[in-house]
Amino acid sequence: MASQSLQRLEPAPAAAARRGQAAASPECGATARQEGAGSFDAASVLALQRQAGNRAVGRMLATQRMLQRTLTAAGDAAGFAAFANRVIGIQFEVVIGNGGVVSLRRTNVQGPPTPEAQELVRVLQLVIGDRNNTTIEFIHGRTSTRASDRRVMGGSFPQSKVDLDDEEARGTQGEVGLGMGVTGGALLVHEILEQYRKQVFSEDFDTAHAQALAAEATAIGAPRGTSTTRTLNATTREVTKTYTYPDGRVVEVIWDVTAGNIFNVRRRVVSPGRGSP
Repeated sequence: MASQSLQRLEPAPAAAARRGQAAASPECGATARQEGAGSFDAASVLALQRQAGNRAVGRMLATQRMLQRTLTAAGDAAGFAAFANRVIGIQFEVVIGNGGVVSLRRTNVQGPPTPEAQELVRVLQLVIGDRNNTTIEFIHGRTSTRASDRRVMGGSFPQSKVDLDDEEARGTQGEVGLGMGVTGGALLVHEILEQYRKQVFSEDFDTAHAQALAAEATAIGAPRGTSTTRTLNATTREVTKTYTYPDGRVVEVIWDVTAGNIFNVRRRVVSPGRGSP
């Protein structure tokens, strides 16, 4: 959850003494899946060869590689990494390796993370840390010519797609401020966790969506409230979503939807909350 420190969220280092395996470098590298996963140094391999013979070690290494943990970004993987790193900002960065494999790498950039950054790191580590693969396609709905992409607003559960244009339109907490309702970063948390629950646990939409809503609320600091839609003209409708914070602060986030794409996002504080001047 967002109250946890990032240090608690980091994967535990490999037990080198117990397994005869050197701990992984903090630099995951472009093709690494998770810090400490599937890593053998030369000395460890040599020691194992002497104990079990080359064939046994070869089989063990092959099994370890098969069990390496992955989240795979299809489509615009680089665009996903760029937006995710806008959300995270400090301490970690998303790296895309061969075949779209996603990893988290520690950085030297220090400072307190925003709630959405902390929750995104938590969810990414959760998904990367599962040996079962999750694959998500990242698209740009505003420029895509595929008919199926027109049905993706933010994300599509059945298609396993996320529209980066829609998420970027709603910004990050570093850009719009804390306590200002839903952001693209919070919705990225939602979409990744929802796909993970669907693909790894075979959950239906309602079950996976409930898990995703809880993570989204942690990232925002408030749950989704009422949602209303009104027609502006023949091609555009307006969506308003309300968020109520624990101190009573009420924020509305409003956007326009045209051809399945989100534009003109604005925010307004309806009630300042208790203790506000």
